[in-house]
Amino acid sequence: MLDQMFTAENFRRIYDAENRKGVDLATRYFPTLNPFTLAVRDKVQEIRNLRKIEATLAASDFKAQLLALKAELADSKAAKSSAVDALMDDIRGGPHFSDRAISYHLA
Repeated sequence: MLDQMFTAENFRRIYDAENRKGVDLATRYFPTLNPFTLAVRDKVQEIRNLRKIEATLAASDFKAQLLALKAELADSKAAKSSAVDALMDDIRGGPHFSDRAISYHLA
């Protein structure tokens, strides 16, 4: 059973669990996270596009570009994670806690 205290860590657990289920809480409730989400999606798309043209590149060039894109993706994911953590801390500590409509249903 989930700990039912309203801590930033517990909010983050709920956020991550809902995202794994395919529920996009960021777009629905936290529009400030959209730029971070889009940055991650764009990097993933760039990696997919690079893999599509892999046959047309030299192996060393492909590998160098892929490693650079993966590093940028890791940076984007870290930035998004930091933003989510900051937002969860804000929700936990802010006076507007009751204004947020977040519900979690146990299956």
